[in-house]
Amino acid sequence: MQKNLYYRSLMRRENIIKKFFLSLFDFFVSGSRLLLEVFIRKNFGERYFRLSAAIILIIEFGLLPFLLVFLQRKFGSSTQETQITDVWSDEPATVADPTADPSLWTGYIGWYAFLGLFLFFSIKHYLDKKRQPSAFDFEKFSLSSGELQSYTSRIPLFDTKNRRLRECFVEPLFFMVIGIAFLLIHQHVGWLLVICSLLYSSNYIAAYESGDNFILDIIDEQILNQEMEKDFVDGEEDDISEFRARRPVGKEYRRKLLPAIVVEDDPASDPDILVAS
Repeated sequence: MQKNLYYRSLMRRENIIKKFFLSLFDFFVSGSRLLLEVFIRKNFGERYFRLSAAIILIIEFGLLPFLLVFLQRKFGSSTQETQITDVWSDEPATVADPTADPSLWTGYIGWYAFLGLFLFFSIKHYLDKKRQPSAFDFEKFSLSSGELQSYTSRIPLFDTKNRRLRECFVEPLFFMVIGIAFLLIHQHVGWLLVICSLLYSSNYIAAYESGDNFILDIIDEQILNQEMEKDFVDGEEDDISEFRARRPVGKEYRRKLLPAIVVEDDPASDPDILVAS
Protein backbone atom coordinates (compact mmCIF):
# COMPACT_ATOMS: atom_id res chain seq x y z
CA MET A 1 0.00 0.00 0.00
CA GLN A 2 1.20 3.52 -0.77
CA LYS A 3 1.35 6.22 1.90
CA ASN A 4 0.57 9.83 0.99
CA LEU A 5 2.63 12.15 3.21
CA TYR A 6 0.76 15.25 2.03
CA TYR A 7 -2.57 13.77 3.08
CA ARG A 8 -1.30 12.52 6.44
CA SER A 9 0.42 15.80 7.30
CA LEU A 10 -2.15 18.37 6.17
CA MET A 11 -5.54 16.88 5.41
CA ARG A 12 -6.01 14.25 8.11
CA ARG A 13 -6.10 16.82 10.89
CA GLU A 14 -6.50 15.72 14.49
CA ASN A 15 -8.38 17.80 17.03
CA ILE A 16 -6.08 17.60 20.06
CA ILE A 17 -8.65 19.03 22.47
CA LYS A 18 -11.33 16.67 21.20
CA LYS A 19 -8.91 13.75 21.48
CA PHE A 20 -8.10 14.68 25.10
CA PHE A 21 -11.73 14.83 26.18
CA LEU A 22 -12.57 11.60 24.37
CA SER A 23 -9.69 9.88 26.15
CA LEU A 24 -10.93 11.25 29.48
CA PHE A 25 -14.45 10.11 28.62
CA ASP A 26 -13.23 6.63 27.72
CA PHE A 27 -11.53 6.39 31.13
CA PHE A 28 -14.90 6.70 32.90
CA VAL A 29 -16.94 4.81 30.32
CA SER A 30 -14.91 1.61 30.40
CA GLY A 31 -16.16 0.85 33.91
CA SER A 32 -19.75 1.51 32.90
CA ARG A 33 -19.51 -0.98 30.06
CA LEU A 34 -17.94 -3.59 32.29
CA LEU A 35 -20.70 -3.20 34.89
CA LEU A 36 -23.27 -4.22 32.28
CA GLU A 37 -21.48 -6.48 29.82
CA VAL A 38 -20.67 -9.19 32.36
CA PHE A 39 -24.39 -10.04 32.54
CA ILE A 40 -25.01 -10.56 28.82
CA ARG A 41 -21.63 -11.61 27.35
CA LYS A 42 -19.05 -14.35 27.66
CA ASN A 43 -15.62 -15.33 26.30
CA PHE A 44 -14.01 -11.95 26.89
CA GLY A 45 -10.50 -11.32 25.65
CA GLU A 46 -7.63 -11.71 28.09
CA ARG A 47 -6.91 -7.97 28.12
CA TYR A 48 -10.53 -6.83 27.80
CA PHE A 49 -11.81 -8.32 31.05
CA ARG A 50 -9.74 -8.36 34.24
CA LEU A 51 -11.01 -9.50 37.61
CA SER A 52 -8.91 -6.84 39.31
CA ALA A 53 -10.79 -4.12 37.41
CA ALA A 54 -14.11 -5.65 38.47
CA ILE A 55 -13.05 -5.72 42.13
CA ILE A 56 -11.97 -2.08 41.98
CA LEU A 57 -15.40 -1.17 40.61
CA ILE A 58 -17.10 -3.10 43.40
CA ILE A 59 -15.07 -1.26 46.04
CA GLU A 60 -15.74 2.14 44.46
CA PHE A 61 -19.47 1.65 44.03
CA GLY A 62 -19.73 -0.14 47.35
CA LEU A 63 -18.41 2.95 49.14
CA LEU A 64 -20.35 5.48 47.06
CA PRO A 65 -23.67 5.07 48.98
CA PHE A 66 -21.88 5.93 52.26
CA LEU A 67 -20.79 9.22 50.73
CA LEU A 68 -24.23 9.92 49.27
CA VAL A 69 -26.03 9.19 52.54
CA PHE A 70 -23.54 11.33 54.45
CA LEU A 71 -24.08 14.26 52.10
CA GLN A 72 -27.84 13.83 52.21
CA ARG A 73 -27.89 13.86 56.01
CA LYS A 74 -25.48 16.77 56.22
CA PHE A 75 -26.90 19.07 53.56
CA GLY A 76 -30.33 17.64 52.77
CA SER A 77 -33.65 18.14 54.40
CA SER A 78 -33.13 15.01 56.47
CA THR A 79 -31.17 17.00 59.07
CA GLN A 80 -33.82 19.66 59.37
CA GLU A 81 -36.87 19.76 61.57
CA THR A 82 -40.21 20.97 60.41
CA GLN A 83 -42.21 23.35 62.55
CA ILE A 84 -46.02 23.25 62.55
CA THR A 85 -48.48 25.34 64.47
CA ASP A 86 -50.72 23.54 66.95
CA VAL A 87 -54.33 24.41 66.20
CA TRP A 88 -55.05 24.66 70.00
CA SER A 89 -52.15 26.93 70.87
CA ASP A 90 -50.03 29.69 69.45
CA GLU A 91 -46.75 27.84 70.09
CA PRO A 92 -45.20 25.95 67.19
CA ALA A 93 -44.79 22.21 67.59
CA THR A 94 -41.67 20.55 66.24
CA VAL A 95 -41.79 17.23 64.41
CA ALA A 96 -38.89 15.35 62.93
CA ASP A 97 -38.64 15.13 59.17
CA PRO A 98 -39.51 11.52 58.24
CA THR A 99 -36.54 11.32 55.89
CA ALA A 100 -34.17 11.52 58.84
CA ASP A 101 -34.73 7.89 59.88
CA PRO A 102 -32.46 5.00 58.89
CA SER A 103 -34.77 4.16 55.99
CA LEU A 104 -32.36 6.21 53.86
CA TRP A 105 -30.48 2.95 53.42
CA THR A 106 -33.47 0.95 52.22
CA GLY A 107 -33.05 2.53 48.81
CA TYR A 108 -29.65 0.90 48.48
CA ILE A 109 -30.77 -2.71 49.00
CA GLY A 110 -30.97 -3.24 45.24
CA TRP A 111 -27.65 -1.41 44.83
CA TYR A 112 -25.72 -3.94 46.92
CA ALA A 113 -27.68 -6.85 45.46
CA PHE A 114 -26.56 -5.67 42.03
CA LEU A 115 -22.91 -5.45 43.17
CA GLY A 116 -23.20 -8.97 44.61
CA LEU A 117 -24.45 -10.31 41.26
CA PHE A 118 -21.73 -8.37 39.47
CA LEU A 119 -19.10 -10.01 41.67
CA PHE A 120 -20.60 -13.46 41.04
CA PHE A 121 -20.58 -13.05 37.25
CA SER A 122 -17.10 -11.51 37.30
CA ILE A 123 -15.66 -14.50 39.16
CA LYS A 124 -17.46 -16.83 36.76
CA HIS A 125 -15.95 -15.04 33.75
CA TYR A 126 -12.53 -15.17 35.39
CA LEU A 127 -12.77 -18.94 35.94
CA ASP A 128 -14.04 -19.48 32.40
CA LYS A 129 -11.18 -17.41 31.01
CA LYS A 130 -8.60 -19.53 32.83
CA ARG A 131 -9.83 -22.57 30.93
CA GLN A 132 -9.56 -20.85 27.56
CA PRO A 133 -6.46 -20.69 25.34
CA SER A 134 -3.95 -18.01 26.24
CA ALA A 135 -3.67 -14.93 24.06
CA PHE A 136 -0.07 -15.94 23.37
CA ASP A 137 -1.31 -19.09 21.61
CA PHE A 138 -2.63 -16.99 18.69
CA GLU A 139 -6.04 -18.62 19.11
CA LYS A 140 -7.94 -15.77 20.74
CA PHE A 141 -8.14 -12.03 20.23
CA SER A 142 -6.95 -10.60 23.56
CA LEU A 143 -9.09 -7.44 23.29
CA SER A 144 -12.29 -9.24 22.31
CA SER A 145 -15.42 -7.71 23.85
CA GLY A 146 -16.91 -11.19 24.01
CA GLU A 147 -20.00 -12.71 22.51
CA LEU A 148 -23.61 -12.77 23.63
CA GLN A 149 -24.79 -15.33 26.15
CA SER A 150 -27.18 -17.88 24.66
CA TYR A 151 -30.08 -16.78 26.88
CA THR A 152 -30.05 -13.28 25.40
CA SER A 153 -31.74 -14.67 22.28
CA ARG A 154 -34.95 -14.77 24.31
CA ILE A 155 -34.75 -11.03 25.04
CA PRO A 156 -36.76 -8.88 22.58
CA LEU A 157 -34.67 -7.33 19.77
CA PHE A 158 -31.47 -9.10 20.84
CA ASP A 159 -31.74 -11.50 17.89
CA THR A 160 -31.06 -8.71 15.38
CA LYS A 161 -28.26 -9.43 12.92
CA ASN A 162 -27.29 -5.77 12.91
CA ARG A 163 -24.49 -5.77 15.46
CA ARG A 164 -24.10 -2.00 15.33
CA LEU A 165 -27.77 -1.47 16.15
CA ARG A 166 -27.64 -4.01 18.96
CA GLU A 167 -24.51 -2.67 20.66
CA CYS A 168 -25.38 1.01 20.27
CA PHE A 169 -29.06 0.87 21.17
CA VAL A 170 -30.60 -2.53 21.98
CA GLU A 171 -28.21 -3.61 24.73
CA PRO A 172 -28.18 -0.27 26.58
CA LEU A 173 -31.95 0.05 26.18
CA PHE A 174 -32.37 -3.32 27.89
CA PHE A 175 -30.48 -2.12 30.96
CA MET A 176 -32.19 1.27 30.91
CA VAL A 177 -35.60 -0.40 31.12
CA ILE A 178 -34.41 -2.43 34.11
CA GLY A 179 -33.05 0.74 35.68
CA ILE A 180 -36.36 2.56 35.25
CA ALA A 181 -38.15 -0.41 36.84
CA PHE A 182 -35.87 -0.13 39.88
CA LEU A 183 -36.53 3.60 40.09
CA LEU A 184 -40.27 2.92 40.22
CA ILE A 185 -39.75 0.87 43.39
CA HIS A 186 -37.47 3.56 44.85
CA GLN A 187 -34.18 1.67 44.46
CA HIS A 188 -31.23 3.94 43.73
CA VAL A 189 -29.50 1.26 41.68
CA GLY A 190 -31.91 2.34 38.95
CA TRP A 191 -29.97 5.59 38.53
CA LEU A 192 -26.75 3.61 38.26
CA LEU A 193 -28.20 1.41 35.51
CA VAL A 194 -29.70 4.34 33.61
CA ILE A 195 -26.47 6.35 33.68
CA CYS A 196 -24.35 3.33 32.76
CA SER A 197 -26.66 2.46 29.87
CA LEU A 198 -26.34 5.99 28.47
CA LEU A 199 -22.54 5.85 28.71
CA TYR A 200 -22.62 2.33 27.24
CA SER A 201 -24.56 3.56 24.22
CA SER A 202 -22.48 6.70 23.66
CA ASN A 203 -19.22 4.75 23.89
CA TYR A 204 -20.26 2.23 21.24
CA ILE A 205 -21.58 4.99 19.00
CA ALA A 206 -18.19 6.75 19.29
CA ALA A 207 -16.36 3.46 18.60
CA TYR A 208 -18.32 2.85 15.40
CA GLU A 209 -17.81 6.45 14.32
CA SER A 210 -14.06 6.05 14.81
CA GLY A 211 -14.17 2.88 12.74
CA ASP A 212 -16.04 4.70 9.97
CA ASN A 213 -13.46 7.49 10.00
CA PHE A 214 -10.65 4.95 9.84
CA ILE A 215 -12.07 3.41 6.66
CA LEU A 216 -12.79 6.83 5.16
CA ASP A 217 -9.18 7.86 5.82
CA ILE A 218 -7.92 4.86 3.87
CA ILE A 219 -10.33 5.49 0.98
CA ASP A 220 -9.52 9.21 0.84
CA GLU A 221 -5.79 8.55 0.87
CA GLN A 222 -6.07 6.08 -2.00
CA ILE A 223 -8.18 8.57 -4.01
CA LEU A 224 -5.64 11.29 -3.39
CA ASN A 225 -2.83 8.95 -4.45
CA GLN A 226 -4.59 8.39 -7.76
CA GLU A 227 -5.10 12.11 -8.32
CA MET A 228 -1.71 13.27 -7.05
CA GLU A 229 0.18 12.93 -10.34
CA LYS A 230 -2.51 14.83 -12.24
CA ASP A 231 -2.77 17.53 -9.58
CA PHE A 232 0.88 17.96 -8.60
CA VAL A 233 2.86 16.96 -11.66
CA ASP A 234 0.56 17.98 -14.51
CA GLY A 235 -0.93 20.93 -12.61
CA GLU A 236 -4.47 20.13 -13.72
CA GLU A 237 -6.38 22.04 -11.07
CA ASP A 238 -10.15 22.07 -10.90
CA ASP A 239 -12.84 22.70 -8.30
CA ILE A 240 -12.42 19.24 -6.81
CA SER A 241 -8.62 19.37 -6.59
CA GLU A 242 -7.35 18.87 -3.01
CA PHE A 243 -3.72 19.87 -3.55
CA ARG A 244 -3.16 23.33 -2.07
CA ALA A 245 0.48 24.40 -2.27
CA ARG A 246 2.87 26.19 -4.61
CA ARG A 247 4.35 23.77 -7.12
CA PRO A 248 8.01 23.90 -8.18
CA VAL A 249 8.57 25.37 -11.64
CA GLY A 250 9.12 22.67 -14.24
CA LYS A 251 7.17 19.49 -14.76
CA GLU A 252 10.25 17.25 -14.54
CA TYR A 253 11.19 18.67 -11.13
CA ARG A 254 7.70 18.02 -9.89
CA ARG A 255 7.82 14.47 -11.24
CA LYS A 256 11.07 13.84 -9.33
CA LEU A 257 9.42 15.06 -6.10
CA LEU A 258 6.36 12.83 -6.48
CA PRO A 259 8.04 9.65 -5.11
CA ALA A 260 8.91 11.62 -1.96
CA ILE A 261 5.24 12.52 -1.44
CA VAL A 262 3.65 9.18 -2.25
CA VAL A 263 5.88 6.49 -0.74
CA GLU A 264 5.54 2.77 -0.25
CA ASP A 265 4.22 2.00 3.19
CA ASP A 266 6.47 -0.53 4.95
CA PRO A 267 4.76 -1.68 8.19
CA ALA A 268 8.07 -2.96 9.54
CA SER A 269 9.65 0.49 9.37
CA ASP A 270 6.54 2.59 9.94
CA PRO A 271 4.55 1.48 12.99
CA ASP A 272 2.14 4.39 12.71
CA ILE A 273 -1.39 3.60 11.69
CA LEU A 274 -4.20 5.84 10.57
CA VAL A 275 -5.93 7.44 13.50
CA ALA A 276 -9.52 8.47 13.01
CA SER A 277 -9.98 12.13 13.70
